[in-house]
Formats: sequence, structure tokens, C-alpha cells
Amino acid sequence: MTAEDTGGDLKLHCVNGRVVARVSTLAAGQVIELETVNGSTSVVLPARAAADVVARVVNGDLSCDFPLPVEPDHPAGLKLEGRVGGGGARVTARTVNGLVRVGRQP
Repeated sequence: MTAEDTGGDLKLHCVNGRVVARVSTLAAGQVIELETVNGSTSVVLPARAAADVVARVVNGDLSCDFPLPVEPDHPAGLKLEGRVGGGGARVTARTVNGLVRVGRQP
């Protein structure tokens, strides 16, 4: 499942497969929510994004192009929680089995 050059609220959920969103505009109060069970999740945000970001993976890896720390998530997995650009929009990306990536557009 892929969404390209989106603006406005976006909620993408699936059970088996990859979920990808490339967000072209991000505004205060906007909600971006990506979730899958078996597959990778990737959200690419504008370079000057202002968002509160939460990303979690149970079995897999987590990467982020923004300066946010990746930490262990107890009892299992990895998590990333933080604010970029002063916050404003809410961005959530999750998977059970796979990679979670929070990217930044050039």
C-alpha cells in the first residue's frame, strides 16, 4: 500500500504487506497513521516537518532521518518518540514484524 505526495490526514492499515507514505505537506493538527503487522512501514516527511513522532517495531528494526533517539521498548522491540521542528502534526508508524522508517525528504 503506497500513498504519494499526500496532504491532509492519512490513515493506512494492513495486515500483510508494506505501507509507504510520502507526505508533501504537513500542518499543525494533521494526523498521519501507518500500521502493518507483517511488513515494513515507511513514512517520508517534508525536510522542515513540525511533528510529534511515535514509531514502534516488535520484531525488526527502526530508523529515522531526524535527530530522534531509538530506544528499547519493553518488553520487546524498539521505539522512537519525539518532537521535530517544534511539533504540531501527529505522525505514528508501527509494525510487528519488519522495518519502520521515518524519512526526511531532501
